[in-house]
Order: sequence, then C-alpha cells, then structure tokens
Amino acid sequence: MKKLWGFITFNMLTLFVLISLSLCSYINPPDCASVKQGRFYYYAKSSGAKVLIERNCDTIQTEIDTKHGDTLVSRIVWKTDCSYQLYLNIPNKQPLSKSDSLLSLKPATITIT
Repeated sequence: MKKLWGFITFNMLTLFVLISLSLCSYINPPDCASVKQGRFYYYAKSSGAKVLIERNCDTIQTEIDTKHGDTLVSRIVWKTDCSYQLYLNIPNKQPLSKSDSLLSLKPATITIT
C-alpha cells in the first residue's frame, strides 16, 4: 500500500509540475508589437556583416549592409502578432536573377519567439 501511495503521489506531483509549466508559458506570450516598426541590427551568419533593418510601417522592411551600403527591400505580411512572411521586393525595377525571382514568389516565414 505504501508503494502504491508513493507511486500515486509522484505521478500527481509530476502532473502538477507539467501543468504549471505549460500555464506559465501560455500566460506570458511574447510582446511582438515592439518589432513591427523601428530600427534593428543583426549580424549576417555567413559574412559577419552588420545589417540595419528599418521598418517604417507594418508592410515594408529595408535591410542595409552598413559596410557596403547594399540595400534589400522586402514586403512583410503579418500572419499573427508574432509571425510574418517576408517577400523580396523589386527595387528600382531592375531585373532579378533566377534565384532572386524564386525568392520573390515564395516568402520566408518568420516566427518571433
């Protein structure tokens, strides 16, 4: 009987901890409103270049390589408060390369966690 009681107590405690952890993550979802507009920096993984991201509205993102001045303009389509799709936009009506043409059709999907 003692072993059965200990087994039940352990399972109840484990269940309580799991439920508590899942409720804590549900109660505090990330606040993504602060990244919909503004200026942000990141470092490119391949080159280590510092890139400035500017979002002046909810629909356009401009990425600027701070060292070389290369600019990439993309269109943002927000799917939820914390996820969006990023479409390569065509700046200056220049023809896109074959790989860039594919990128402009198929968006990158980003989820902020």
